[in-house]
Amino acid sequence: MELSEAFYAGLSLVDDDSLKKAATDKDAFVELYDVVLKNFASARVKDAGSTKSQALNAITPKKGAEPTAKNYNDMASMISAVIGTRKKRPSIPQVVYLTGSKWPSEIDKFRIDGFGMKDYNSSDVILYYGTQKGMFGARDVYLGVSLKKKPSLASESPTMINNSFNTFLAGPKLKKLEEKINDVRIKFYANVIKEACLPGGPLADLTNGTSATEILRLDPSKKSDANKIFSLKVKRIKENGKVENIPLLNLKGTDEIARGGNPRLPAKTRQDFRRFVNEKLYSSPSKINPLFQSFVDAMNDPKISNLIADSLLNKTLKLKLYDSLDLYEGNDFEFLLVEGVGQINRQTEPTISSANVSDLSSMMVAMLLLNELPASLVLDKQKTGTGAARVNFTLLKGKYKILDIVLRYKGNFTSMPQFLGTTTTEFKQLVKRGDKILRG
Repeated sequence: MELSEAFYAGLSLVDDDSLKKAATDKDAFVELYDVVLKNFASARVKDAGSTKSQALNAITPKKGAEPTAKNYNDMASMISAVIGTRKKRPSIPQVVYLTGSKWPSEIDKFRIDGFGMKDYNSSDVILYYGTQKGMFGARDVYLGVSLKKKPSLASESPTMINNSFNTFLAGPKLKKLEEKINDVRIKFYANVIKEACLPGGPLADLTNGTSATEILRLDPSKKSDANKIFSLKVKRIKENGKVENIPLLNLKGTDEIARGGNPRLPAKTRQDFRRFVNEKLYSSPSKINPLFQSFVDAMNDPKISNLIADSLLNKTLKLKLYDSLDLYEGNDFEFLLVEGVGQINRQTEPTISSANVSDLSSMMVAMLLLNELPASLVLDKQKTGTGAARVNFTLLKGKYKILDIVLRYKGNFTSMPQFLGTTTTEFKQLVKRGDKILRG
């Protein structure tokens, strides 16, 4: 788990006055740290497995030492997050449940696998407020919170989704499209590897498993040769001295190959393959990289453009979460996206701003207001041309900007690239409008 989640859990059991004082007073802020540790260690914070004990060990200072600046920064941002949560539900929970790889049995009923995601319910913590009477009788009340953090209001928001492109191509109707993209992808990388094997290239001294000379004899325009080059593996020496087989395409440089490579070549040349591949994936404001162009073409295919856009919206905003939870009678479950904003300076003085809080009901209303408008993914040419292995998009409903999307590789070139997404300022304003409608 993220250590910020541990601070959120401990802070959730602190009263409003103490939180607000710590947000503006250095001494109160420092004193609050020990309170948070005690709260987190208490029986009111529950987990499954060793999640809690590992986190507690990580945030507890060693004897005689002060908390680290990172931990103080996490606490500052989570004070913001808890105060923001209280504006939606102004009370202290009875129990705080930690999720992680294994969920406590009491809340496992809320864990959902679906829509190509292992944990579609992305709650990092779940707050339990006890049994409360309402118009439908006595019900157990839970609040799921998906947590993000940033140091200041001016900082970029962290991504809310990280999904592989191939999860959007699932289903028999998209099989041909997936095969087409894979053929383009394999041919593209086969050409990159072959070019790297030319004299002076970062794989020119390759001799392990195969050789640069053998690769240069192959023709990437032929499907069989392209597949052969793309599938090549080499033996890499790990930091602990052990040897592992990895795809040649994921090699950083020939200097890490076991019993291969020419040590007489310049060190920079022998360490340059990863940079070489990355640069082949760069685009410019006027021209998209040919591999990424194949993904762009797929996303703009009239048969699937709405499908991908709707899937991105659902996965990022969890728009179908409540429908998936309708089976669980006797429980009320609300879901919040909370982005805490805070940090400390060198004198441990906190600077804490208002959190960005969006509840799922308000997001659903905001999207219903735009329901009849077409969804589209528009390329952001300026952001795309920044010298990185990525392309940038804006997801729109009609003229309204909803999500900022990045499609990029994160180190493993043999797999599909990843979608990363954040909500726009314009969408956050729409959510506030949806909240006003709900409040009447």
